[in-house]
Amino acid sequence: MASKWLSSPLARLAFLTGGTVLLTLGISQNENEWLWIGGFLIALAIYLFYASQKQLREKSWLMLEAIRNRDYSFRLPTHGFIGGERILQNALNEFGAMMGE
Repeated sequence: MASKWLSSPLARLAFLTGGTVLLTLGISQNENEWLWIGGFLIALAIYLFYASQKQLREKSWLMLEAIRNRDYSFRLPTHGFIGGERILQNALNEFGAMMGE
């Protein structure tokens, strides 16, 4: 996956917002360059969102495998995520700690 700042929620929001603005300006002022750049930024934001969701799915699967193998030493990072993702990562970390006791 791309570097950490590129895949952050703030970067995805900035790409989506900037792409929407450029796409709207391109349509209203009939500028093809702005249309292409805006469309690219929107597509990039969508791709980065799906890539982050795929990464979360893979982490969940790895954690489930660790629990099945009775390995409770795992820790998932919680920084750099938005609210719901951060809460999920914290809950999984706490669940692993409780299972290990």
